[in-house]
Amino acid sequence: MTIAFPGARDSIRAAALIALFPVSGVCQGPAGGGGSPLAIQPECVELNRRAMAQTAEGRFSEAQDALAAALAHRNPDTSLCAALTGINMAALISLAGRFAEAEKLAAQSITSLEKVYPPDDRALLRPLQILASTRLEQGNKAGARIALRRMQAIRTALPKDRALVHQITGTMLRVEGKYSQAEKEYLAATEVWNQEGLAATAEAAAVLMALGLTYMEEHRFEDARRTLEDAWAVVVQAKDTVPMDRIRLLNIRGVLHQRRGEWREAEDDLRDALFLADGQPALDPAALLPLLTSYSQVLRRNGRGNEARIIEARAGALRRVAAWNTVVDISDLVPRPKPAK
Repeated sequence: MTIAFPGARDSIRAAALIALFPVSGVCQGPAGGGGSPLAIQPECVELNRRAMAQTAEGRFSEAQDALAAALAHRNPDTSLCAALTGINMAALISLAGRFAEAEKLAAQSITSLEKVYPPDDRALLRPLQILASTRLEQGNKAGARIALRRMQAIRTALPKDRALVHQITGTMLRVEGKYSQAEKEYLAATEVWNQEGLAATAEAAAVLMALGLTYMEEHRFEDARRTLEDAWAVVVQAKDTVPMDRIRLLNIRGVLHQRRGEWREAEDDLRDALFLADGQPALDPAALLPLLTSYSQVLRRNGRGNEARIIEARAGALRRVAAWNTVVDISDLVPRPKPAK
């Protein structure tokens, strides 16, 4: 069992924030930049750059609306633009917990890119990562493994590409319960970010979170604590993080406090995570369910039954209106406390 936010069945996303596909990734020629630049409309490039800037500022709804409008008006003459926009849209809605939609968009974008690029070109790496991640989030291990094998077959000349493959390979291994092997992959990814001078980035923080989760599942709580402290130091300083990074880390850290019996600290972290999540209008409301469940349990353990009942009522309302499937509560990691008398 693993932890994720917004919620997952068997996996953590490969990154806390699936970074938007770089515009240059589809502007280069085939074979990773070896050919002539491919024509892509300047307005398309500007649209996607603007969406990246809006996402970095936490303006998810604006970025999502702009990309959705562009996709609605695409035509056969702009297949590369549609692919680029679709990948970025998939990244955004994946952050919002809408994994089935994100998977469909990523698959469509890959199909478009395959018409231009060979199957081992790095232009396919990011969309395949999104495809693998969204499949893992939905419990589709077999489908995720297919996408991962394709990623592993791509020529990864750039260190950051190798880090990406290490990262999602680690997640796949962790899903399979191969924790020591997963740890090695995460450490390899961390080493790449350090060597590239990118240790203070959102992607590096995502690897640390994944490593911390691996330690938690091995009951190596002190190692998990130190690793999550390192992740926190990155999240609060890195320029490319967004509110969802902090939400997810607070959520993970809250569960670690639960596992350690640190109930007051758990309440503080989960309360802060929920406060931040409530300020994210693009987030699928159903994605709050795991966080609400953990928070209500901690409130009851701390003798705050009235507040716990309010949270439980909110969770119950979400369950009635949301099409919630393939989700396992992150609180399954902690023993269920007896209700306070």
